[in-house]
Amino acid sequence: MRADRLVSILLWLQVHGKTSTDDLARRLEVSPRTILRDMDALTISGIPVVARRGRLGGWSLPEEYRLGRKWLSTAEVRALAVLTPAHVLADLGIAGTADAAWLKLMAALPPVHRNEATFVQDRIHVDTSTWRPRHESTAWLLELKEALFTDRRVNVAYRRSGGECVVRTVAPLGLVAKGHAWYLAGDVDGQVRTYRISRIQSVEVLPERFERPADFNLREFWEASKVSLEQGLPRYPVTLRVRERTAATLPGGLRWARLEGVDPAGPDGWCRVRILFETRDDACSSILRFGDRVEVLSPDE
Repeated sequence: MRADRLVSILLWLQVHGKTSTDDLARRLEVSPRTILRDMDALTISGIPVVARRGRLGGWSLPEEYRLGRKWLSTAEVRALAVLTPAHVLADLGIAGTADAAWLKLMAALPPVHRNEATFVQDRIHVDTSTWRPRHESTAWLLELKEALFTDRRVNVAYRRSGGECVVRTVAPLGLVAKGHAWYLAGDVDGQVRTYRISRIQSVEVLPERFERPADFNLREFWEASKVSLEQGLPRYPVTLRVRERTAATLPGGLRWARLEGVDPAGPDGWCRVRILFETRDDACSSILRFGDRVEVLSPDE
């Protein structure tokens, strides 16, 4: 809807400042001509959007112009109420600060929005932890967060998966929490690499500062990294003959595996199932738990 797009433009300009027509068009998935028409509409309605021409130009709002909290919709307030999981805030040492910030936000909201936030919090709780005990170390997380927030390089001693320990000078660009594991994204000699925090043996924060790349987007980098990691994982396909009633329970009983396909059951009540594991050990540990309810057809080993 156009009204939603106009509000999105104002919010973006308020938070990010001067932005070009092409950037706004790309972010809102419309044409540059549509953005120009939207800017005309905002100007006619009395909102002081400012246009600056030239290579470094763009649209902006005066510093004193601010949208009030009345611009929040019911859906947006409900989204805010689903906060970052508590263990992530605790790892970063800001759990208490986050609670205080949320209390201030609730106090600032109109009563109708405050009721919406409470409504959601009473009904939705996000827990990203697993049932298995946590074994991930976060010993150096706070030091890395401090270096990240102050744009300082760090010397990191890192233990690779093969056991070898290496030392790297890293320009921290971001921290990512996935489940109970934390990862550091950092620039090393012009290349952005990912390090698992639990494998870091020591961190030395250096006095040297670095200039953060203006075009680095942590979310986009992480999503691309996940795709690359998945493509690089080892593949171990397995074909099973499974009792029909067992096939229905397979997805919940498989670890580190993907169900590739299930053929219809034959007259004998058994069906053929294809599963993609990462390694043979993963396949053995998962399949053996089903006992005589499965028969391995391939591979021979």
